[in-house]
Amino acid sequence: MIRTLLGIVLGLVAAGLAIFGVESLGHWLHPIPADIDWQDRVAVTALVESLPTQALLIVLAAWAAGALVGGFVAGSVSALHKRGAALTVGFVVLVMVVINIAMIPHPMWMAAAGVLVPLPFAWLGGRWAL
Repeated sequence: MIRTLLGIVLGLVAAGLAIFGVESLGHWLHPIPADIDWQDRVAVTALVESLPTQALLIVLAAWAAGALVGGFVAGSVSALHKRGAALTVGFVVLVMVVINIAMIPHPMWMAAAGVLVPLPFAWLGGRWAL
């Protein structure tokens, strides 16, 4: 039980680091204007609409990578509930993706893909940990 909880916590940390790393690459390739007002929904919507598809795919890849890496770490650390720990990390990543989609307007295809990506990738990470 303790190793499962530790696995979930470490998996969440690993997921966050993976998401940060991939999104940092995206921000390096497609810099966000420094003067964007994140409280202005119209400005944020215009920004997202102006981004190339590649930039949005990088964000989607970050969510997938986070779930995959987090699921792998959680499954590797957990002794008894490897798949459950991995899927728990995937579920938390899914919740964070939904919050992100609610806060920042995304194209419909990206929102749909973002909701579908975390659990299968976390499951795959947990499977690799077996």
